[in-house]
Amino acid sequence: MVPLAKDRDRLTVFADQFACPSSARGIAEGLLMIATQCQSRSSIAWGTYHYCQKLYVSWHKFAEAIVARAIEKGMVDHKVEVAPIPSFEFPTPVMRPKYSNLSTEKLASELGSKCASWRN
Repeated sequence: MVPLAKDRDRLTVFADQFACPSSARGIAEGLLMIATQCQSRSSIAWGTYHYCQKLYVSWHKFAEAIVARAIEKGMVDHKVEVAPIPSFEFPTPVMRPKYSNLSTEKLASELGSKCASWRN
């Protein structure tokens, strides 16, 4: 988003697709938290555990937050409109799901781990 915002005054982003974005730092901190929990227990339920940061958000709202932070940090030097569009207005060869959240319920119930917000 930042490179696009540097070159344009207007971006269009899907407002009808939702996910829980996760930063590399957030994932690393989550893995360390999980490792610490695993080391302190004698046994852990076997299976797949999902981790993602919290705040379910549309790609449009996520792009707005990215552009606003880029302007705040001086990475973009002009106002950029981030306009919402429905996904059908931008056809792609790959069909994307409308909702692509991972469930972190098992992680929370088995390890007591809480996932941080992507906004942090």
